[in-house]
Amino acid sequence: PAPTPRAVGKYYQSQAPYIFGMYMESESDRFLYFYLNYYIQCKIAWDNSVDYLALLDEHYRLMFGSAAEAMRKIMERFEDIWLTRISGRTVDTPLGPISAVPSDYDLWHNIYTPEVLAEINADFDQATSLTAADSLEGRRVALFRREYLDNLQQAAKNYLDKTSAVRG
Repeated sequence: PAPTPRAVGKYYQSQAPYIFGMYMESESDRFLYFYLNYYIQCKIAWDNSVDYLALLDEHYRLMFGSAAEAMRKIMERFEDIWLTRISGRTVDTPLGPISAVPSDYDLWHNIYTPEVLAEINADFDQATSLTAADSLEGRRVALFRREYLDNLQQAAKNYLDKTSAVRG
C-alpha cells in the first residue's frame, strides 16, 4: 500500500506558483491504495489554495465516522512507511539517480516485520471496535483491513513460507 495524500498535497501546493497543470503517475493493481492521492491531487488541481489537511480531516470523518482517528493513524503509518522505508531511497549511479527499493528480505524482515503487522492489526481492531459491524463505516473499516492488512499478511506469509522451504 502506498497512500501518500499528505505528500501529494504538500508537493503540488508548493509547486502551484510555478506550474500550469500537473501529472501524477501511480501504478497499482488496487485502486484503493491510491484513491486518497488522486482525491487530493484533483482537489488541488481545481483550487490550488485548498486546505488539503482539512480535506483529509473531512474525508476520515465522513468515511469512517467514529473510527476516523484510528483509520487516520493507520493510513498515515502506511504513508510514512512508504515514503521513508520503501520508496524514499535513491542511489546515485553513473547514469543518474535511481530508486533503491528494498529487497524482499528487507521488506519482510526489517520493514513489515511480524511486530509491525501485529501493531497494524491491533490498530484495525481498535477501528473495528469503534464502529458497528453492520454500519456503512464498519463495512468500510473491514474493506480497508481486507485490502491493506490482509494482503500484506498474505504476502509476508508467502515470502516466509517460500524462504523456509528453500532453507529446508
